[in-house]
Amino acid sequence: MVSQYKFKLITLQKLEFDDLVESISTRTVVGEIGIYAKHIPLVGIIPENSTLSVTGDNNFKYVLKDKGVLLVQKNSEVVVMAPYVESI
Repeated sequence: MVSQYKFKLITLQKLEFDDLVESISTRTVVGEIGIYAKHIPLVGIIPENSTLSVTGDNNFKYVLKDKGVLLVQKNSEVVVMAPYVESI
């Protein structure tokens, strides 16, 4: 079984996603990134119109309509905050 970790996607309107995932991948201002369990802590900026792919028990894709912030915390929780997202 693949290790899972807590992932939250937070927008101005609501908590869009809050569940265990196996990985997420997206583009940052310095290039593509994939986040798996036990990733090192980091903070990144996600450019507007970037796709955020979430892999877990179910797979989801979101488009960030504006810039967002990616936060990988020391406890392996990952948070993405963006003003507006669209599920695709």
